[in-house]
Amino acid sequence: MWRRNAAGELDYHMYFQSHDPGQSGCSQWGHTVSHDLVHWKRMPRTPIRGSSGGGLALPPSFIPPPALAGAKAITINSAPTSPSLKPAVGLHLWYSTDDALLNWTEYRDPASVQSSTNQTCV
Repeated sequence: MWRRNAAGELDYHMYFQSHDPGQSGCSQWGHTVSHDLVHWKRMPRTPIRGSSGGGLALPPSFIPPPALAGAKAITINSAPTSPSLKPAVGLHLWYSTDDALLNWTEYRDPASVQSSTNQTCV
């Protein structure tokens, strides 16, 4: 995904599943940033775990629901251990409110679909 930084320049953000040597449990999402799509700087890994999903940067004109106020980007991923149930469960919504997209928070709303087992990777 891409966003304009504070200087008005484009920053390209790439997120990927990362399982570093010695890391136990499931994959965690890594993060790199580029200004030219040639040179990439590795950023700290995100807290997002599990299978990758889809993500998008939100335009400045986006008006999120009150629970997601200030969101700059959102992503959906599947839970690391989701039982095969109908209807499908285990999707998690994450959002970032900082311009650099470094900090991510899992959106938790009891009224929305959550993992049926509430399991997380350790």
